[in-house]
Amino acid sequence: MLAVTIATADDPCAVLTPLYANGKKRWNTQIERYVQTLTLGSTATFQFRKMCNRIASFADSRFRLTRPEKNMSSTRSRSLLALTCILAACSSSAGEIPEYQAEIIAEFDASDARQGIAVDQNYFYAVNNYAISKHNKENGEVVAAWQGTSEGDPLFHMDSLLALDGQLFASHSNYPSSPMTSSVEVWNADDMKHVASHSFGIHVGSMTWLDQYNGEWWGAFANYDKIQKGQSDSYGTTNRTQIVRFSNEFLVLEAWTLPLEVLDRMRPMSNSGGSWGPDGYLYLTGHDHGELYVMEIPEFG
Repeated sequence: MLAVTIATADDPCAVLTPLYANGKKRWNTQIERYVQTLTLGSTATFQFRKMCNRIASFADSRFRLTRPEKNMSSTRSRSLLALTCILAACSSSAGEIPEYQAEIIAEFDASDARQGIAVDQNYFYAVNNYAISKHNKENGEVVAAWQGTSEGDPLFHMDSLLALDGQLFASHSNYPSSPMTSSVEVWNADDMKHVASHSFGIHVGSMTWLDQYNGEWWGAFANYDKIQKGQSDSYGTTNRTQIVRFSNEFLVLEAWTLPLEVLDRMRPMSNSGGSWGPDGYLYLTGHDHGELYVMEIPEFG
């Protein structure tokens, strides 16, 4: 199954790089099976195969899997795969990069939307470092809010928000302070009362996002090449960023690093957002570029 990485690059090989879960042999088999489903002429089919081989060669020469320098106990560490797709089935000619169109249907002022938003059936929730505002989805009107006193009182840096089953789950850290600490903070969406907190203590990075997929919790602990104010070393180094799978009690069960090709697009910052799609792929964002990275968990280590 092929997926699409949406990125801005003059050369698709620079960002759209196929990485093999089971080696080149399986990759070639997948390509041939896919070609058989296309309604292309012989010339276009040849161009499609040529482009696939070009990207495969690029991956062979440039890509190296990365792993955390130190594994956590009871954790298997793997590398996520960035998948690529040459749009052939949806185009009259092979080798084109797919483009998607989105129509803006409404815009609202939301001063708290500095870090992100969460959405449920009737409302959207804007999140800032230490504040959340609840907005009517029809007109954008603020109907409720939770407000911290100041940065660090009681929260430092909420990086994202998830609306799920009548509750709001925030990914929180003490960014940019050191050593890094993180927590999951929970509110009732109805009355915006804070109801729970899970502290990770000093951990492997700053927690930046949280999502639930197939009944399991997923998230990221980000690290940064950026040297923060008043510090002399990088804030963990971007290469140490990890995607993690949690138990229901937020114990880390598994962890994966990201491909260097993706990390290089995120530097000097890190993975800031993530969400599982209904297609079974994990969609990640960095901090600066308007790009989505479509990821898949590898079948083998």
